[in-house]
Amino acid sequence: MPHQRLTIPVPVALHTARMLMRPWSPADAPALAPILAANVAHLGPWIPAHVATPLPLPALAERLAGFAADFAGGRAFRYALLTPDESQLLGEADFFPRTATGRGPAAVSIH
Repeated sequence: MPHQRLTIPVPVALHTARMLMRPWSPADAPALAPILAANVAHLGPWIPAHVATPLPLPALAERLAGFAADFAGGRAFRYALLTPDESQLLGEADFFPRTATGRGPAAVSIH
């Protein structure tokens, strides 16, 4: 029997009493920059350099704009995990569409 592809909508945001999960925004660069800088040695072996490498704020904002564009285009679903009032960055969750083999990688990191 051939593999059937199930298509479901991807939520743009998820809210709970303790967390907000929403796509990255260029406005998140100031909160993310010090976390990347403080953890580059730890994160480097686990995530691609184009994601883990600290950048100046304008370049990081551009990277996050690319993540937002990929989300809107259905190419990758990278979420920022924040407190409900968006005052603190908690981590991220990344989900990617299935490949030709039927696999869809996912990653979660808590800062």
